[in-house]
Amino acid sequence: MIPPALSITIIGHNEAYHLEELLPTLRWAKEIIYVDCESQDNSLDVAAKNGCEAYQRPNNPNLNINKAFAMEKASGEWIFYIDPDERIPENLANEIQRVITEPGNFTAFTLNRRNHYFGKWLKHGSQYPDTQLRLFQKGFAQFPKEHVHEKLRVDGKIGKLRDFSLRFLIQ
Repeated sequence: MIPPALSITIIGHNEAYHLEELLPTLRWAKEIIYVDCESQDNSLDVAAKNGCEAYQRPNNPNLNINKAFAMEKASGEWIFYIDPDERIPENLANEIQRVITEPGNFTAFTLNRRNHYFGKWLKHGSQYPDTQLRLFQKGFAQFPKEHVHEKLRVDGKIGKLRDFSLRFLIQ
């Protein structure tokens, strides 16, 4: 059985530093879509060097407009959205690949995010688990594009990935 194709989508503004570290770790995905939001650094060059399909768009204050644009450009059957300052540990990458091959009756999945502040995991103080909805079947989730902190709307059942955590770096 051929595993379903996964697209990873990213938007960013002046994120060259983070992209240099993030993009080489994502080569296991079928494609990486990067939408640059009027960066003044070399973010687009870093994306191109790492084989991303890259686009440049206005730096809209409603980030979800560019997130939705990236999702529209993705060709994979499944999409994982990630921010440039997040990291997918190997065990989470393996879990993503497994679950999209056998999703059961789920069209999307949540996962826990570990917030890191200057290298330290913020395990306490209501910082963990920081549940995020990031993995979904194309065509079954969308951003309403109404305000900045909105969540994806999903058509179908939402599952939860095992306790493999996405890392968020705060520096």
